[in-house]
Amino acid sequence: MMPKGSVLATFLSIIYESCLVNTNPIGLEPGATKTKHVLDRAKTVHGGSYTEKQVEGAKLVTRLTPFLFAMVPYWGIYSQISTTFQNQGCQMDLSLGSAMIPVSAVSCFDTLAILAMVPLFDQVIYPWLKKKGFPLTSLQRMGKLLLLYQYICDDYHSLSLTLSLSLSLLTLSSSLSFHFLVS
Repeated sequence: MMPKGSVLATFLSIIYESCLVNTNPIGLEPGATKTKHVLDRAKTVHGGSYTEKQVEGAKLVTRLTPFLFAMVPYWGIYSQISTTFQNQGCQMDLSLGSAMIPVSAVSCFDTLAILAMVPLFDQVIYPWLKKKGFPLTSLQRMGKLLLLYQYICDDYHSLSLTLSLSLSLLTLSSSLSFHFLVS
């Protein structure tokens, strides 16, 4: 049987009815040790307006709520990565020899780097560390080695900025010297 009306409206109505309208306490069967869920008040057997199936579905959704609340910030941050790459790509010189890399392709390099690093770490680096007497747990792998990777990326970025700034200053000083000699 297909649900009638909005599933979201039904879910919110179950919550409203069980929390605000039907505030009667739910009795436990004799010998029962498990407490009843607050949403059980919305069931028809407890004086509510909703079937057992509807209320049980709402209870399952409420169990997923913490997970769903955690996923919203995660995907918000993850989608921000592509925006950052787009903004950085607009500022970069994307020429590679005679070819130009499109700005929209810059975000692919992050994915390609991850795809390249996973087998490298899994097949080469982790076994080498284990053989040297430094076995790592999964949490240590994520923390320590990704931190090391981040340091390497930051150092490369700092070095490239320093070289770029040095070349800019060298070009500026040589053009000023030339201008001074010509004048």
